[in-house]
Amino acid sequence: MARSDWPFVAALGLCGTVSHYSLIRAYDSLQASDVQPLTYLQLVVGAIIAVAFFGETLSWNMLLGATIVVGAGLFTMWREPRAHSKNEPASRSGIMP
Repeated sequence: MARSDWPFVAALGLCGTVSHYSLIRAYDSLQASDVQPLTYLQLVVGAIIAVAFFGETLSWNMLLGATIVVGAGLFTMWREPRAHSKNEPASRSGIMP
């Protein structure tokens, strides 16, 4: 590896460390069903970076697959609070257990 690449490798390591620490803290503070769907958006950001900086082309099947995965994550984010409220009927009626 060239000596000029070391700062980039160090920056990559630092960003990876900070992002993993942040993800661990998010899982510590929130439920996994709240955090995990947001990680699916990494597909979108990764695709944007690949096209913008590396000249990649996205095929229709890649876009369809990414749409399904991101859509499933967003659907889970939307549905999860509603599923919990249906399992707790006392909380909807205002009656405390």
